[in-house]
Amino acid sequence: MTKHTQILFFLLLSLLFHSADSKNISPYFFSQIGIEDGLTQGTVTHIYQDTDGYLWLGTQGGLHRYDGYEFKVFKNNPTDSCSLADNNVQDIAEDRNKNIWVITDNGVHKIAHETGHIKRYHVKETRFMHCCLRCRNGEFLFAGEKYLYQYDEQGDSLVYKDWLSSTPIAPNIKALQEDEEGNLYVASSQSGLAVLNKQREVIHYYKHDPDDPFSLIKGSICGLFTDSHKRLWILSETSGLCYLDKANNKFIHLNTTNSALSSNVVRAITEGEPGTLLLGTFAGLNSLDLETFKVTPYKFNPNEPGALSYYSVHSLLKDNAGALWVGTWKGLNYYSPARKQFYLITPNEFTGLLGMGKEDDNGNIWFATEGAGLFCYNPDTQSQQFYPKKSPYKSNYSSNIFKSLFIKGDSILCATNTGSVYLFSRKRKDYRLLFDCERGDIYTLLNDSKGRLWIPTNSGTGLVLIDKGKQINQFPVDGKNRKFLYVSTLKEVEPDVFILGTLKQELYRYDMKKETLKTISSQDLNLHDNVKPGAISAILTDSLQNIWISFFGSGIYCFDREMNLIKQYTDTTGVTDGYIYTMVQDKNQYLWALSGNSLYYYEPETDRFISVHNASQQVLEFTLLAGTSDSRGTLYFPGNKGIMCFKPTSMNKNTYIPPVYLTSLSINNNQVEFEDKKSIELKADETNISIGYTAPDFISPQQNQYAYKMEGVESEWNYVKGRRVAYYSNLAPGSYNFKVKVANSEGEWNPQESSLSITVMPPLYKTWWAYTLYIIVICIIIYKFVYHQKVRHELESNIRFKQLEQEKMKELHEERMRLFTNFSHELSHFRWKVLIISSQ
Repeated sequence: MTKHTQILFFLLLSLLFHSADSKNISPYFFSQIGIEDGLTQGTVTHIYQDTDGYLWLGTQGGLHRYDGYEFKVFKNNPTDSCSLADNNVQDIAEDRNKNIWVITDNGVHKIAHETGHIKRYHVKETRFMHCCLRCRNGEFLFAGEKYLYQYDEQGDSLVYKDWLSSTPIAPNIKALQEDEEGNLYVASSQSGLAVLNKQREVIHYYKHDPDDPFSLIKGSICGLFTDSHKRLWILSETSGLCYLDKANNKFIHLNTTNSALSSNVVRAITEGEPGTLLLGTFAGLNSLDLETFKVTPYKFNPNEPGALSYYSVHSLLKDNAGALWVGTWKGLNYYSPARKQFYLITPNEFTGLLGMGKEDDNGNIWFATEGAGLFCYNPDTQSQQFYPKKSPYKSNYSSNIFKSLFIKGDSILCATNTGSVYLFSRKRKDYRLLFDCERGDIYTLLNDSKGRLWIPTNSGTGLVLIDKGKQINQFPVDGKNRKFLYVSTLKEVEPDVFILGTLKQELYRYDMKKETLKTISSQDLNLHDNVKPGAISAILTDSLQNIWISFFGSGIYCFDREMNLIKQYTDTTGVTDGYIYTMVQDKNQYLWALSGNSLYYYEPETDRFISVHNASQQVLEFTLLAGTSDSRGTLYFPGNKGIMCFKPTSMNKNTYIPPVYLTSLSINNNQVEFEDKKSIELKADETNISIGYTAPDFISPQQNQYAYKMEGVESEWNYVKGRRVAYYSNLAPGSYNFKVKVANSEGEWNPQESSLSITVMPPLYKTWWAYTLYIIVICIIIYKFVYHQKVRHELESNIRFKQLEQEKMKELHEERMRLFTNFSHELSHFRWKVLIISSQ
């Protein structure tokens, strides 16, 4: 038997079991993204992820870029030649310079990576372009009708290539693909498949032959794909799909006739898991085993949690984090094994507040309601049933309030808000009154290790024990009998030893055998004496017989068997919200706690609680004491709008750490053009800036954490949780370096940072040439001052000299006058003497 005969035999054999396999449950739990989330149009025909991690979505309403937080939409604007020519996207690809190319019905466009600007390209056949491809050598090719074009980077134009002139290929080229050897495959919708070598010479031409079962698939070829086994797959919108057996130069076909393929309209293909292809058809998803070629169709059930948004699949993508994207006629769908799978059960009828839930031996989950009696949910079929105590319940809501329940065999014991307990028979579907104290809510029921029923009424009767038909409400404590009033929850932690919590926020350990009662005070809980811990929302025991108690206000406590405090768990140990609604244990005995903001699980290795993010954004007001788990491992948390469900078994650690990019810049509250810049220069009056950044991530983007710092302003990182913008004001002139980094939802930081060099220019009066001018002016002033002082000094010296000269002349004159006077006097005296002598 030849290889091809064996394959066909297997395909026919698998078809015999089609009916048995036709209702396979999809292993994918999808989150739906639609118009309400930012898509402008719901038909997602193309999905592409660029090297930066951004997701590009082609719809009939334009092109969308998605980073996990928000959509940036590119649409046609008739008044803007730098917009898309029209909104119906045909194909999306990225060239080696990281530019994004978009083909629409009426044009070819390039979105520049550095600026984000759109440029339109025009050739004779632009109106009929269908697809584009980046080759291994960097060539970027376009195809449409029967023509091929290559992008000329130097001339920034599309150049016609006459590579197909020797082939009879008809118009309407729909797909391009390149193999590992560099051969180019060109598929026409109707006429055939051409193969070109590296030199772009036609080496093969395949077409359909109705007389040859191993010839090319018949008509309406819409896509090409190469799998990990290096097989080339050809998709058809009318005949299923086939692959090329290169060794024997034959095509092996898969369709609805010879396999379990759900539809012959196969529009999309990707390799989901190693060795398995995922096919997108008009009738939903199918998987194809690459070893056995067995096709498995996945049942589409729109009412099932995690289902696709629509059955008609148009596009598929496995992204860089291993997640699966599915574009349908009505919306986008996302699955990641690392995303935590929350979903909501919404009752078909009004139930009021949903309360305590329990699983029966058939796998059904029963919930107490405040308005509809008992609510029964089947997780396998998603069916719902209501069992009111008083019919019709739609006009008797107040008579159909149940506060708690527990299940034993066929019987369900239901406690009301009026102090009564009813027994509901699952077989007979009827109620019978067991106990009635006529008033007060009964928040819980307990069937202890001896088969006794404990009923904590909120009436003067107090806690009631029913033992062999006898009602007891007086309990021995230290030789005296006493009542336990306002008990809201109780737990038997070992035979005849009970932990009791009351509405007055009191906590007790009661040993019935030893007749002892221990009160746990506020001081025992590390609280001030006048501080109450809050309502007790759960009491559980672990495998070590430790006792775990949660409070709606003060968090979670762990005690030993004697109720001695071991540890309190607060924000330092992972419990960031101390208002705990309930705690449950899953089937593996792991501890889970629910607050209004988070779901936590206890990690024994680190002795702390880990928060699990609810990416579905389902917001409920949860019910105290109401959480439960089933044998499948699903957790149920009832509330006012339904029941939030979570599967711990689906948890996988998020190992993908996204890159971070700078996205926007605002200067003095004015947005400026900013695309992939490494440095900016600011004017002296541009000192108030905000810098936007993002990390393209789709697993749990709201749980990503960011940190940034501005070197030159601060030395420590600013840890800002999920905030994606940094603000700085009054930056002084100088050089700065802004850095930002990101951590994923698991708190693992990416060592690769994104940075921006910032230079703030000084004002005019602080520039270098201003300082030079200042120095020149100062030097001139100093020179003038020195020169003036010198001239003044010389003038003063001259004046002083002249004054001294005048004084000397005066002194000389006076001396002369004195000499002359003395001489005249002496002469007169002499003459007088002469006269006297002569007269004698």
